[in-house]
Amino acid sequence: MQFKETFTYFSNFVTPPDPPPDVLICDEAHRLRDRSTNRFWKPDDWGTKPQVDELLDASRLTVFFLDEGQSVRPQEVGTAALVEEAAKPLRCRPAPYRPAGTVPVRRQ
Repeated sequence: MQFKETFTYFSNFVTPPDPPPDVLICDEAHRLRDRSTNRFWKPDDWGTKPQVDELLDASRLTVFFLDEGQSVRPQEVGTAALVEEAAKPLRCRPAPYRPAGTVPVRRQ
């Protein structure tokens, strides 16, 4: 498969690519939002399901890199728990990984 774009926004997966890529890497996944929207889109083009579901549907393997202590905006919902819950209906088993030397941060 040829890459159409190497880097793009989470919201660009409202419609899954055809054919799907083997791997989709989602960096800064703590910045996931509830739904995919864009101020330049018509509301009819906005996502109708959770953004995390769009990303899981977009490829054969979706990798989420996230730091729960790094939310930037209040509407950002990306957490490990969100990904784990979204994976359940797909019968996927998330494989959490914490690099050596890092400290987990819990949101209050």
